[in-house]
Order: sequence, then structure tokens, then C-alpha cells
Amino acid sequence: MYTKREIIPLSHAVACGLTWKRYFIRATPETDGLAIIAASERILKLGNYKEPYSLAVDVGFCVIHAGMDMDFLLFGYWVNGNELILKVYKSLPGDSDNFVLTDTNAQSFACVWDIAVISHERNAFVTHLLTADNPGRNGYMNDFISGFW
Repeated sequence: MYTKREIIPLSHAVACGLTWKRYFIRATPETDGLAIIAASERILKLGNYKEPYSLAVDVGFCVIHAGMDMDFLLFGYWVNGNELILKVYKSLPGDSDNFVLTDTNAQSFACVWDIAVISHERNAFVTHLLTADNPGRNGYMNDFISGFW
């Protein structure tokens, strides 16, 4: 059964030459998310978000999702002008020290709540960075989805 979950924008993070918009989603309101948010910060600093692609712009987004059966970290960034690269890590709930990169060829990797963020980020990227007369990096970085979805 589908139950809406709150999507909470967090402060930006800077890592690996990109500025990241961050979102926190939790399955239950009791989840504070501190450990999974810290894990996302560690993984952001380890990643290579440039090779072998040409970055479209120096921004990306991160979804930090404390789920019921699995925790997920999604890192999306834009390359080659208009393509989204999405790296997805997963761990068992409460095991934030052991996130592993998923093999997206073998598994599904985004749930309905994550896709709400991905859809918003696609629309914000098009609006602020692809169709604006002047590139709107600040507009993009301040365009968040929030609330219950």
C-alpha cells in the first residue's frame, strides 16, 4: 500500500568539484537520518563524477532515502549537455557504514518517492539550465521539491 512520504530539502554540499542539492526521504517520521546523511557525505567525497563524461554544469543532486527494507543514496549529475548519470548505493536499514554501489543493469534502483525527486530535478534542469536565455545555475540550485509525495 502506498503511503506518502515527506521529501525534505537539506543544505547544499560541495564535493568533487560539484555543488549538490540534497534531499532526505524517510519511511517513518521517527527516523532522524543522521547516520545515513553522514554516509552520503562520505560517499560524495569519494566519488568520481566527471570521467569519462563532459560535465554539463557543476551541479548535481543527492537523494538520501531511509526506507523500510533498504536505505538508498542516489547521486545524479548532468553530463554531455543533457544526460543524467545516476549512481545508486544501498544498505540495510541502520547499516550506514556498508553502502554498496548497485549494478543498475541487474536491479531496479529507484522507488516512487525517489522518482518524484528525479522528475523534479529533470524539470528544474530544463527550466533553469537548458531553456533559460541566460544559464540559471542559481535558479536551479534553489529549485527544490518538498512536502509529502
